[in-house]
Amino acid sequence: MGYGIWAFIDYHDNLICNSKFKRGLNAWDVCGDIESNPSLLEDKSTVVLRDNSSIKQTVSFPLYWCETGFFIEVTVSATSTQCPFLSIHINRKIFTCIQIGNDAVSSHTITVPPERLPELNIDVSGSIVLELHVSDGVIEFHNVRMYGYTHTSHVIHRDRSHGHFASALKLLNNRLLVS
Repeated sequence: MGYGIWAFIDYHDNLICNSKFKRGLNAWDVCGDIESNPSLLEDKSTVVLRDNSSIKQTVSFPLYWCETGFFIEVTVSATSTQCPFLSIHINRKIFTCIQIGNDAVSSHTITVPPERLPELNIDVSGSIVLELHVSDGVIEFHNVRMYGYTHTSHVIHRDRSHGHFASALKLLNNRLLVS
């Protein structure tokens, strides 16, 4: 019963290594004027990218994403009075560009649907190059996530959320309680 309760917690697979920058820029390739502010305190680590700077990371690509697509989520804040642009590149091609407001910390989720994968040269080779590029200002990065999703009964769930496994664990726990 204890295992069922533990495994039911809603963990999401994040394929980005050192996504909260707690180890500075470890696992990231950098280009340009970048400042790393690692911290052991919860959610206090950041990386600051100045104009025309970028960070990138090669990420393992799960085979099932060819059918489902995936999400990229960035938590950022602009640290200048300008509203800088964040362009997201996948395999060296610009996928989207977001203008970041100069207000508080904000989170942006980008959906990469399966029908867009061929134009991004994403195949089953096993990896994706994700690059985050800043222009026209300064952006402070707090977190970067890349995760997939699954379809269950016409509802989209993030990986390991309430879906097939959670339903099986609930059923198992109910049977154990009855015994």
